[in-house]
Amino acid sequence: MSKIELVDSQINILLNLCYLKEKRNFSVHSPLLDTDIFDVELERSNWNCETATDLETFKNKVEEARSKLPNHLMDEIPGTDPLRTVLIAAGAFELEHFGEDILHTIRKMKGNIGKYSLCFDTNVLYKRFVSSTLTTALEEEGLSESMEMILSNMVSSEVRDKYNRRYKKEEVDELTEVGGEKFQDFDEQYKLVSRKAKLAHAEMDHIDRKMTSIFHGDEDYAKNSEERDLRIIKEYEDSKRETKKKPILLGFEKDFPEKVEDFDVDFVLLEQPDPSQASIDHQNLYLLLRYTAQIFGYVKLKGLGCGVHGIWKGMHDDEFNNGKVRSTFDEHGDVSKELQKTVKVSSAVRKAMI
Repeated sequence: MSKIELVDSQINILLNLCYLKEKRNFSVHSPLLDTDIFDVELERSNWNCETATDLETFKNKVEEARSKLPNHLMDEIPGTDPLRTVLIAAGAFELEHFGEDILHTIRKMKGNIGKYSLCFDTNVLYKRFVSSTLTTALEEEGLSESMEMILSNMVSSEVRDKYNRRYKKEEVDELTEVGGEKFQDFDEQYKLVSRKAKLAHAEMDHIDRKMTSIFHGDEDYAKNSEERDLRIIKEYEDSKRETKKKPILLGFEKDFPEKVEDFDVDFVLLEQPDPSQASIDHQNLYLLLRYTAQIFGYVKLKGLGCGVHGIWKGMHDDEFNNGKVRSTFDEHGDVSKELQKTVKVSSAVRKAMI
């Protein structure tokens, strides 16, 4: 067996080699769910990827897998929300897939430049909606430089609270019984809730780097989710005193419109896009593989004799944050030999450019 670590866009080296070696059809398979998640075709003029199962079948597989685990580990089986997370984070949807309300909001902001600020609930950060979809939409409308973005300190505290939860040995053994021996590499690594929190933290960094942004509110963290939601809304309402702009809060939670009724905050409900409408091509296929490996922990690339770990024993924080994955090949064949050589050269070039 050979193990080769790839940093983010280096995943494209693997994909290019698969194309050149005529290994152009494979499935991204989750051993935990015992089901294919995506089907990939690498054609000359079009790299195409589609969801491998319908949502109902996927849900059934999730429930079946969860039934094999003790209650405290059921949440370690990624469901439909994590499936959407990897698709959204990889930029597989256009803005219109998130509903007419967000399109109307963009038009309203364009006609009233400087009058509104954008705010985010935590679930928007988990899905990396801002970096994958919203930033491009704002740039296209000429709003990226004038738009002020607000991050509630309560949102930031929620992300930090979930950032470093790790598996215990007995939990890894339970997951291994369901998913197979590859899950032994999860020992002392990040649980699903922490992997999602790390993506959200990277999203906060993106907002801080790319946009005019401020953090607003108290540092104290509320454990109760209902209290936390209300404090998030209140912090965004209070930001108006500092920015002199009407806050527009984006979120995926359907109960939020009722919660914001007593606050001077506009709420925009983002619709959950249908995975079957995702468009995954040359530009975002490597991102899809990265985020799928990170959220599902480990996936097999059926048809390539290869697996991809998003976490593994001994992995460091910065490796996860930089999108590093570990590819493992059952046999040291043509693809793995060429990949090892090419990645070595690529890494040397990257290092020289730093």
